Amino acid sequence: MVGYVSGPHGVYGELKVNTQGISDFPEKRLVKGSGLFLQVPGRRAPRPFVCTSGRPGSKPFSRIVRLKGVQDRDNAVSLRGVCESQ
Repeated sequence: MVGYVSGPHGVYGELKVNTQGISDFPEKRLVKGSGLFLQVPGRRAPRPFVCTSGRPGSKPFSRIVRLKGVQDRDNAVSLRGVCESQ
């Protein structure tokens, strides 16, 4: 597991991802072009996504990421609490 989505960041679909105690080297795992799987509630299999950008968040152990297919804040809100794996 890489981390979990703690909420949306802004209005353009970016996500705040908490990696505290979960991932080693999140700065290398949550970068442009990396493939991620999100375990979305209500789905049996993890859903694949591609990271289109990643940068450090304002808090320790947090990253701000953008995923292909997550276009706006409403999409990002629906992913709150979802676990990310690689």
